[in-house]
Amino acid sequence: MCTAAPTTLTIAITGGIASGKTSFCQHLSIFLENTEWFDADACISRLLDGSGEIRVEIEKVLGKEIYTGGKLDRTQVRHRIFSDPCCRTQLECILHPHVKEMLTARMAHSRARGRKFLADIPLLYETGWEIAFDFVTVVACSFATQLRRLISRGICESLARKMIAAQLPMEEKMCRAHEIVWNNGLPRLLTEQARVTADYLTERYG
Repeated sequence: MCTAAPTTLTIAITGGIASGKTSFCQHLSIFLENTEWFDADACISRLLDGSGEIRVEIEKVLGKEIYTGGKLDRTQVRHRIFSDPCCRTQLECILHPHVKEMLTARMAHSRARGRKFLADIPLLYETGWEIAFDFVTVVACSFATQLRRLISRGICESLARKMIAAQLPMEEKMCRAHEIVWNNGLPRLLTEQARVTADYLTERYG
């Protein structure tokens, strides 16, 4: 007799650039028991640096000089894709199918093991992947905070503004979420919000 795979909770964390998504995921993964974590940005980094197939496709769009010593020049890429929307779209068309394939496989593996699945996906709504999740949290902050954080990372203000503008407006993401985590304050407040979210998810979904 066939046995159905166990039903497990799937949670997506998204939000604006520099809003604190990854930090929130790190805290939430600690507070939530029996959880597997998928990081879309880390997945993309592995594809960019480790896949010969991807490298060939990237070089077709950005030129062979975009790789130096086998590593992608991320600073140059950042300037190119946020100055040229067409270029950004081309790269997304190359990368997103691979990321979705990995996401789907990891989610199935997590479900088979009866574990909660937590995914950090910056472009969740832009890709339409939110339909795969039971619960979506948007980590948000003010535009001024995003700008300040990006500049503190060594990104010039003009590029920082382009990076923010390239994403779906924060307000639209907030309207579509099951939960909003506001991250304009101290790091300890984000930690506390992660604990509250974990308690709520455990109470509601088990």
